[in-house]
Amino acid sequence: MVEQVEFPLQLAEEAHIEAARPLRLQSRIPLPKPLVVRGNISQSWREFRQIWNSYEILANLKLPVMKEHRIATFITCIGQDALRIYNALPFANDADKRDLDKVLEEMEKYCLGETNVLYERFRFNQKAQREGESFDQFLTDLKELAKTCQFGQMHDELPRDKIVVGVS
Repeated sequence: MVEQVEFPLQLAEEAHIEAARPLRLQSRIPLPKPLVVRGNISQSWREFRQIWNSYEILANLKLPVMKEHRIATFITCIGQDALRIYNALPFANDADKRDLDKVLEEMEKYCLGETNVLYERFRFNQKAQREGESFDQFLTDLKELAKTCQFGQMHDELPRDKIVVGVS
């Protein structure tokens, strides 16, 4: 009876150890595509960050024992252009440069910068449904544009009004 109790515990430990091996798991999960730093870098960063967060979970990179693998994997997948940005970020010390949470914070500051609300609202107000554009795509674009406009309590009403004015 002792063997029956130990066997499942041993399997659980082995499964945990196996889950902490990112190389084997990563061979089945493709790396996120490189961060695109040309064009709308803030939009590219938001999309990259969303994919990166999911990848970290799938590849078990958030485990404490994976700290070095986490930063190495991030650097491997961001691409050469984003690597140049990473190398130029103003880290307080070398330890911060190897701490992915601090790296992500600095990358976010760089990519998102200060939001020019007036410009973001201009972009939102210029949006109209293009010829051949589906309503669903138009609505998706409006919602994306509204995210950076800081509409506050009018966040739902203004896109609705824009649909009335901008839909073909």
